[in-house]
Amino acid sequence: MKYSKFLTVLGLGLISFSGLVGCDEAKKPDVVVNCQIDNSMSKDTFFRTFFPFKDSENSWDSLKDGKVIVTIKSKFQKGDFLLDDMQMVPYIKSGNMYSPEYPNHWDYKKVDSGTNIDGKTVAKCVATLVAPKK
Repeated sequence: MKYSKFLTVLGLGLISFSGLVGCDEAKKPDVVVNCQIDNSMSKDTFFRTFFPFKDSENSWDSLKDGKVIVTIKSKFQKGDFLLDDMQMVPYIKSGNMYSPEYPNHWDYKKVDSGTNIDGKTVAKCVATLVAPKK
């Protein structure tokens, strides 16, 4: 009886471990997207812009060229202001190059009054998913 329980636990452990390894192997690397956040037009409003990017890893080469939606995880920080979110941005795919469908700023965020926005701006954006636009 103890031997069969041991084998059952061992088997479940091996299946769980192999499942975890399989998930890691299937994950595609995130693709860096050039982005910026700027408040040059207004002290209390930040304008966010996403720029063209190249998918050097060919992560989405199976997609046809044309209009796509790129899910971008972005993180911006300046002083105490922090913007950490995901956006679904329309792009145009041509080979492994992606250009924003709307090249001007994407959106804007108002800063709460009294928020410290002094210091260096830190921006990091990565494309996590690309899907055809319907």
